[in-house]
Order: sequence, then C-alpha cells, then structure tokens
Amino acid sequence: MGLVYPASREHPKKSFKSGTLMCSGGGGAYLEFFNNAFEYMIYTGIGRGWGKKGLDLLKAGKQVSNLPCLTDPVSELGPGFF
Repeated sequence: MGLVYPASREHPKKSFKSGTLMCSGGGGAYLEFFNNAFEYMIYTGIGRGWGKKGLDLLKAGKQVSNLPCLTDPVSELGPGFF
C-alpha cells in the first residue's frame, strides 16, 4: 500500500505547499508536504540542456533520499496545475 496523505479529509490547501522556480533558460515547480518528521518534495524542472523530475525526502532539513523519475511523468507540475 502506498502513502495516503493527508490521512484526514481536510482541504489539501492546509496540507500542501506549492511553488515555481525561475532560472535562466527554464524553470521548475514543486509540491511539498510534511508527514511526521519527514518532508516530501515532488519536483520537475527544465533548463538549457537539462531536465529533472523526482521526489526528495528530507528529515530535519537534510536530504535522506532522492528518487528520480524513471519514466516520463503523466503530467508536469506547472502553471496549469497551480
């Protein structure tokens, strides 16, 4: 079974933070949430000659794991999402 978050039926705006990042030749977006002592950050970004997408897992602000997407995402995080 996967992670179900939030466990309660509260509105997602209370549990998730999202944003966009601008950089030269591209940009990115992220969606993050906290679950107990862990911070989960789902991200996508693109620039000149590079592209990244995946999940960062942090504890106390320090990266515990980075899981890059192995396949193309079904959708991109972007202005339409927010």
